[in-house]
Amino acid sequence: MKTSAGLIIGIGNPLRGDDGFGYLAAESLAKKLKNTPVKVVATHQLLPEHLDLMRKVAWVVFIDASAAGEAGKLTITTPRALFESPLAFSHSLDVTHMMAWCKSLYRVCPKTLLLSTGIADDRVGMPFSPGVRRALTKAVSLVVKLINVGNPSVEAYIDNLSRD
Repeated sequence: MKTSAGLIIGIGNPLRGDDGFGYLAAESLAKKLKNTPVKVVATHQLLPEHLDLMRKVAWVVFIDASAAGEAGKLTITTPRALFESPLAFSHSLDVTHMMAWCKSLYRVCPKTLLLSTGIADDRVGMPFSPGVRRALTKAVSLVVKLINVGNPSVEAYIDNLSRD
């Protein structure tokens, strides 16, 4: 049963510099999308409880910082569920594992988009680096644009990226 058009999950710790990328993007998007059927969640880490939200939507956009990649470079991917061996729930759940668990437990997996950027500094108390701040602005603008065009646009965008 689908209860909302889509779901946005921003992951990160805003107390750790660039690691707060996804969390702060979600906070910004929650304000900008408050009058839409899109649910926005800001969280420090992915949790099994997020699976219940995922199973109820047609699409999900994850936003997260990554230790890999160039700091400030926004990367947009369509991850695939990792079905090799479902991990025990732990502090190491990532997007591919969440997709696999959703499919395994509920027999559904929403179309998925991952927006990420590399990080320059994730030490406690550090501000955003300039590149990650720019990536944050780009990520929020992209998601708002896709939502404002209409929910089928999000699904079409994911489908087009999947073909590349």
